[in-house]
Amino acid sequence: MTLLEFARGPALQWALIIFLFGIFFRLASIFVFHKNKPLSAARKPSFFAGFKTIFSRSIPHAIFRKRIGGLFITSTAWHLGFLFVLLFFGPHIDFFKGLLGVSWAGAPNSVVMPVAGFTLALLIWALIRRFRHPVLKKISNMDDYLSLIITALPLLTGLMASAHIEMRYETMLAIHMLSVSLLLVWFPFSKLMHVLLFAPSRKRLGEKLARRGVKA
Repeated sequence: MTLLEFARGPALQWALIIFLFGIFFRLASIFVFHKNKPLSAARKPSFFAGFKTIFSRSIPHAIFRKRIGGLFITSTAWHLGFLFVLLFFGPHIDFFKGLLGVSWAGAPNSVVMPVAGFTLALLIWALIRRFRHPVLKKISNMDDYLSLIITALPLLTGLMASAHIEMRYETMLAIHMLSVSLLLVWFPFSKLMHVLLFAPSRKRLGEKLARRGVKA
């Protein structure tokens, strides 16, 4: 078995199994085992307030906008860039077609590659900033650093594979796929789960604030 066959076969298959099991475990532990019944009466209905908070907390409050507006823009940009490359790069679409049986129109490489490079640059900047910022450095843990590095690796290796840099294409493609498998395994057990949890966590926060009569 070659490295590419291993990356395409057992490594990716087990990574997907761990990915799905990890997500199921995290969601089950949150929605099943952490239900605390409120002891106080609600000051106002909280159901719709919870949904409102999902959107209201997606944009920085006006008080903080001047201080963290740039950070918010760059963070949003790399999230969208990563999603764009994942969903609209031709080989990725072929992968999803083989996995899910559905496909869609992709973007030309002349668009995808610059977006991937820009997204990678933003991730590297975010990592350096976390190392150097006096406050971020104190509140960051290994999860924060590894999540940025592991997220950046598929972009880096994918760009290297597309550019045929350093190694044979087959070897670089295998390394790229192994980096994707690493991301899949890391995702459910790290802070990257915020991609799936940000909406329900904000909804829950909005409900709690509404019960207390606090404006969300």
